[in-house]
Amino acid sequence: KDSSLKAEVVFEGLTSPTSFAFVSPNDILVLEKDKGTVQRIVNGKILAEPLLDVNVANDANRGMLGIAISKGKEINSTNIFLYFTEAPLDKFPIGNRV
Repeated sequence: KDSSLKAEVVFEGLTSPTSFAFVSPNDILVLEKDKGTVQRIVNGKILAEPLLDVNVANDANRGMLGIAISKGKEINSTNIFLYFTEAPLDKFPIGNRV
């Protein structure tokens, strides 16, 4: 009930987005669960190619599932952590990975 808050669409057209994280206020990383991709949206525009494309098992609760960003104290010191279910093409899952 905070009148200063508002909802705003930043981007449309992603397939099964599961998680996102801000690199900076206008730079967002978005995970697509079933595709196993990490998409980057900068100033409301998606990059032509995904930053990362991983073979994932995507049934039930599997796929590209989680992201966290840790910014270090030094300039340009940023770590990005992903959580996904790895699988070879058209094979059973190998396991969950971070």
